Amino acid sequence: MIDLQVDRFDLTELKGSPRLNQGHYINSVKGNFTSEKKNFPSGTVVVRMDQPLANVCTYLLEPESGEGLLAWNFFDRYLVPQWGMLYYPYPVYKLMNNNGIKSVPYCN
Repeated sequence: MIDLQVDRFDLTELKGSPRLNQGHYINSVKGNFTSEKKNFPSGTVVVRMDQPLANVCTYLLEPESGEGLLAWNFFDRYLVPQWGMLYYPYPVYKLMNNNGIKSVPYCN
């Protein structure tokens, strides 16, 4: 377990498009970032930005990106509770400095 200062995206609005687009109802979101100290367990996936495809990772994981994973419904089940009117926080956090995090490459 490690405590890190991260930025969390809180949704205030999640709206699906009225028409299908390649089998998906494209999401548009509104919300804001909040800084918080969060505890992360061992085994948490960290996407480093010092790699050749860092810009692609950023584009796909950014919550307000028009073509990102949130827009294409990848995170829907993690955002909308079965009961209730509020949204869960976006499950991707921004870490603005690495604070000496030790990590190992992910191999599938």
